[in-house]
Amino acid sequence: MEHASIDGNYFGSWSLRRVRSGESLGECSSCAFSDLAIARLRKQLTEGLADKAALRTAQNLNHPQSSYVVLLLVAAEQPPVSQQQTFIAGQIAGRAYLYAERQHRFVCAGDLEATNSPTVKTRFRHMKNNILDEQSKSASAAAASLQRDLEVELRTAVTHSLRALLPRE
Repeated sequence: MEHASIDGNYFGSWSLRRVRSGESLGECSSCAFSDLAIARLRKQLTEGLADKAALRTAQNLNHPQSSYVVLLLVAAEQPPVSQQQTFIAGQIAGRAYLYAERQHRFVCAGDLEATNSPTVKTRFRHMKNNILDEQSKSASAAAASLQRDLEVELRTAVTHSLRALLPRE
């Protein structure tokens, strides 16, 4: 893999939150944003300063921009390790849950395993005839390429592993 993108064009619009054993789920970033937006709207309404932009903000609170969040409960994780011209592949295993914000429930789940691609190419620029700069840039580019590749493989594994959950009756 020479180039990769992990944006919405390839995977759709969803964020990925990794949770490891013993960690709290923590704050919901979209919830914190909503609380701040609601406080700002209340202030605008009480001061008589609400306008069309405030109305659009209120409408967006009912229809969140980010419609899906994937919660990944990490069971095992090994980061990739660069070794000059080769590398030791990174691995992530766990269970993914897809939360639909508009439905306010988990709609899909699945077990997954992701591993680096067998071949990861790295490109970098360095100062000509400067071996220290070349070594430094090579090492950081290799680490970044391996991390990016593992992230792409993880997101691909998420999309392949998810299966619909039956709604509660």
